[in-house]
Amino acid sequence: MAQVIIFFIVPHWLWIFWLLNGPAVLAMLFYFLQIWWQGIILM
Repeated sequence: MAQVIIFFIVPHWLWIFWLLNGPAVLAMLFYFLQIWWQGIILM
């Protein structure tokens, strides 16, 4: 029974995790890209 519950909860949790973190990951990548680009300009 526990295995069935885990099987149902985990995919939903991963889906929620990706929905919440997708934009955050993109924002972080954009932020690092901006810092890297400013570093090139300053050089």
